[in-house]
Amino acid sequence: MNIKTREHHIAELDVQGALLERRIESLTQELENVQRVLRENRRQRAACTPLHTLPDDILKLILEAAYEHTLEEGCSDSNALAITHVDRHLRNVALSAPRLWRCIHAGMWSGALFKLLLSRTGNLPLRVVLRFPVAQLSRAFKNERYRVQLTYLLALFAHRMEYLSVKINSYLPDLRQRSYPLLDTLVLESAPGLWDGERLYYMPKCPKLKTFAITAVPISFEGAILPSLESLSISDVDIHLDYLRNVVTACPNVTTLHMNAVAITYSPGETVVFSHLEALHLGRVHGPDAYLDWIVAPALSSLTIFACNLRSRGVSTRDPDGLRSFPTVRTLVLKLAQTPDADRFDGNLFQYVPNATTLEVRRCSESAESLLEHLATAEFSSLPTLQTVVVTGAVEKSEVLLRIVKGCIARERPLKELQLGDATREAMEPDILEALKDHLSVTAPRKRMMIHLRATAPQ
Repeated sequence: MNIKTREHHIAELDVQGALLERRIESLTQELENVQRVLRENRRQRAACTPLHTLPDDILKLILEAAYEHTLEEGCSDSNALAITHVDRHLRNVALSAPRLWRCIHAGMWSGALFKLLLSRTGNLPLRVVLRFPVAQLSRAFKNERYRVQLTYLLALFAHRMEYLSVKINSYLPDLRQRSYPLLDTLVLESAPGLWDGERLYYMPKCPKLKTFAITAVPISFEGAILPSLESLSISDVDIHLDYLRNVVTACPNVTTLHMNAVAITYSPGETVVFSHLEALHLGRVHGPDAYLDWIVAPALSSLTIFACNLRSRGVSTRDPDGLRSFPTVRTLVLKLAQTPDADRFDGNLFQYVPNATTLEVRRCSESAESLLEHLATAEFSSLPTLQTVVVTGAVEKSEVLLRIVKGCIARERPLKELQLGDATREAMEPDILEALKDHLSVTAPRKRMMIHLRATAPQ
């Protein structure tokens, strides 16, 4: 092939290439036109759907009911963010609905996005959870995201804070620098051992605070005024009765007190009076064996003991007989409680609640059998007014439940209800369960995993 022939062939290829480029350009233009028409058709169809024909105020109510972020487990902040990616109309409606954004898990977001979410809340009261996983505490402290977010939050939004839960490391600003006029719930949680034992943080002004939970954070109640506080939870701290006296002075209207993994130091005969306390929850309490003798609660109606010694019975110098009780308690709940060194339950704990009508024995393993055995053999002399017994967890000698039921038939006030958990029922011999049904009628369970046996009416 000579040079002229090659040049002619190249020229023909150039012409064909130019024709193909023009054809591609034409097809591309046609494709864009078709896509434009399709988009317009979709827009027109969407404009005719019920969703887009609704007034914005109604649509806002629907979005708030369906997508409002809450502080419950498993509820993601991305619920509200997803709406803003549907179309421009829904985005504008979502951004004009501050209720969608008022609950924020702050530890999840960068500083810029954190501030953006706060800017969308309008003037509504805020509900904020600020926490990092324990494994990330040191990293979070180094990059100061935690410090910056908490400082920014308290500096600009303390007056709008309604719910604040902080998983803190060894940094906590002075809470007294600002007031919190709307704060309803405050949760301060840390890991044990992070704090200097000599440093205390004092309570800020929270006139509407109703729920306060402390975990391993040195908070002092000295000089605090919390007249609206109803529920107080204290965990993983060492306290003296003077500390609790400050609590009573600062929070005179507390009705519910949770104390978990608390080391209590006091001398025999020392007491603290909670005039309005109705529910007391004690869990893993360390200190003197008489872990109930320090408290005076004339209005107490419910006592829950979690992972504590069932044989504890102190001697109070305030009573002639050396015994003191809570005559107003109607419900006694024992969870994962135990007797030391596999000792048998001696019934002394029942002396604290002589008028209890409901006894709940939950997951107490070997100690449950000892306790139930005492209840069967003592013929309810320790709890003469008992009407309802709740048992969960496997009971090896299930016939003790039958003896409890039989033993109370002759009483003037026999047992009215026996509730058995799923594990209790599965571990029970079929003949024992049938015998229970002969003495008590079976009713529909109010809760899943429960079988209820109620007393039959006399024939």
